[in-house]
Amino acid sequence: MEKGFKNSFLKLFGIRQGEEVRGKKISDAAKSKNVVRIRYKKKNGNVGTYLIEPYSYRNYPSGNMLFGYDIEADKIKMFNTARLNSVVVLDKKYNPRYDVEIEKSAAAKQRLVDALMV
Repeated sequence: MEKGFKNSFLKLFGIRQGEEVRGKKISDAAKSKNVVRIRYKKKNGNVGTYLIEPYSYRNYPSGNMLFGYDIEADKIKMFNTARLNSVVVLDKKYNPRYDVEIEKSAAAKQRLVDALMV
């Protein structure tokens, strides 16, 4: 598939370039209960690194959001996936503190992206 067409198609569905890969990593990590290390650009422009237990990946009109437990801060946080610089799935497993919820629309959107990646 031509790259320009693919990127236009992804934008039509509200997916920024690279975000589809990060979203798949997050979804896969949540399903397998793996901790992720993310680099995230805060609203003030500073970039932080976080060790997160991913619990939810949801689509909102304002963008895709990751809800996860920040291991070092010992609390739940919300991250806009458009501001994620990187996602690394670690070998470290976690015992869920909450239900893991991967939204069906996120899964459906991911299937669409997977089909486009062929």
